[in-house]
Amino acid sequence: MAAPSADEDSKVRLSGPAAEASDSKSTEATTSSQALPERMVPKLSLTFTCTVPNCGERSTHQFSRQAYEKGIVLVQCPGCKNRHLIADHLGWFKESTKDGKLRTIEDLMKAKGEKVKRGTLGAEGDIEFVE
Repeated sequence: MAAPSADEDSKVRLSGPAAEASDSKSTEATTSSQALPERMVPKLSLTFTCTVPNCGERSTHQFSRQAYEKGIVLVQCPGCKNRHLIADHLGWFKESTKDGKLRTIEDLMKAKGEKVKRGTLGAEGDIEFVE
């Protein structure tokens, strides 16, 4: 018996109600071979305006929740290319975090008297801000 070709490996046979309801004459669909993640990794998103003089670029960055809560997060401004410290739970940047007491950008901003808005992303893409 011959081994299946690469084209045969990338086809999926559809069966059941979905295949019966299909208007197409063929019940084969081509798929790409991508490994699925073992588990979904919670992500956080941050939108901010760069405070470097003569920059002022507004950008959004994503990072893992684990890095924000237990590790280090640095994001690079697309305008001036400076890196901004978002979280330091490992104590690498003690001079920037009041000797390690202020670990996240939220702590740093609150210590300066600035306002921090937290929000959640709903299932349909709606953003809800909470105070």
